[in-house]
Amino acid sequence: SVVPAQEWRALPGASSGSVRIQNVQADNCLFFDGFTVGCWSEQYADQDWIVIPKVPLYVGEFKHSSMSGFGQFFWLNGTPLFKGKVRNGKLKEGFLFDERTICHGYFRFTGAGAELEGVQPEDV
Repeated sequence: SVVPAQEWRALPGASSGSVRIQNVQADNCLFFDGFTVGCWSEQYADQDWIVIPKVPLYVGEFKHSSMSGFGQFFWLNGTPLFKGKVRNGKLKEGFLFDERTICHGYFRFTGAGAELEGVQPEDV
């Protein structure tokens, strides 16, 4: 079966920097209470959402609520930023790319910083 498309709009939220996401047809707002997502016709502060457009998108594995395992980060323009291993929300090792998708190498990340690790793309 096909689910019909819905039209949504972003309205100013109750707090500075937040938005409220409203369903145009039903005139109710999207909420998340920590367990479930739904819509409610009354307006409450927990219906406000904070949108952070400068944080790169992460797609990958989680352990509990922390980014851990294999994952990828993407620049705002959708190109890859990092592909590799993440542990407890921190980069461990992987490929780094710039916004033009140019790979700058395979790096290992430690407390001291980033170091080139192993065979590099130009070696292949």
